[in-house]
Amino acid sequence: MSQKSSTATEKLARALLAGTCLATAGGLASAGTITEGTLPAPSDFSNTFPPAFALPVGTDVVNGQVSGLDNQDFFEFFGLLPSGSYSLQINANSAYWYIDTYTDAGSNIGSTSFTEGGTSKTINGTIPIDGKLLVRASSSEGTPNYTMTLTAPLAAVPEPSTLALSGLALGGALAWCRKRKQ
Repeated sequence: MSQKSSTATEKLARALLAGTCLATAGGLASAGTITEGTLPAPSDFSNTFPPAFALPVGTDVVNGQVSGLDNQDFFEFFGLLPSGSYSLQINANSAYWYIDTYTDAGSNIGSTSFTEGGTSKTINGTIPIDGKLLVRASSSEGTPNYTMTLTAPLAAVPEPSTLALSGLALGGALAWCRKRKQ
């Protein structure tokens, strides 16, 4: 193989590697809203723990409702930066709310309650080491709705499709290099 051909191959390999790194870094899950009863959420979040409903990575707003025998919801945020700080803002339309955050193992790491409808409260804390934050919303009055907004850093985990495309690009580059050597 000539020096000129080798240099072109090396340039292509470097360009593909740089593109793969950029695609992987840019492939972080984007923020989103999940509403109980609207796909991909179930018709009702789990009423017991375990299990809690696993929110898609990147979810930052959760809308839900509890009433009657369904007086509590459990759901879990995933893919958060371990040991990072989080802030969970809760807005509710009725009184007598109890909101708790837990580690995946069930240890309480934050809580708040309020007795006035239309009130907003915030829980601040540290994300557990496994990057998961379990939330329990409970109310004992009427048919209360809630909106919770999480502000927390995501761990640098690329989406599966980004990894697949990166793998295909590298595989194609290797095949091209082998064919050029023959």
